[in-house]
Amino acid sequence: MNNAELLEYYRKDIIQCLIKYGGFEEKEAQQRIDESGLIPNLDDEVALSNFFHEEPYYWAMYLIQDDPGWYHNPKLWPPPKDYYEMKID
Repeated sequence: MNNAELLEYYRKDIIQCLIKYGGFEEKEAQQRIDESGLIPNLDDEVALSNFFHEEPYYWAMYLIQDDPGWYHNPKLWPPPKDYYEMKID
């Protein structure tokens, strides 16, 4: 999988997480990602590396939670088992 394909996969996974764990509608989830500036440019190797370092679930929670230390909450991190069972189309 090349970076463009992986980036699209992450984007779809983040959208699914926003829907499942944040209660967003699909269009609202897409808009949230687009407006966040979260998705790095394909030509920025450092940003891509940092982005791919975390799971899509992490980025979804980053967009959902108001608390910058959300990942210290054991109810939110590590990802729940059902996250790993999600199917991404």
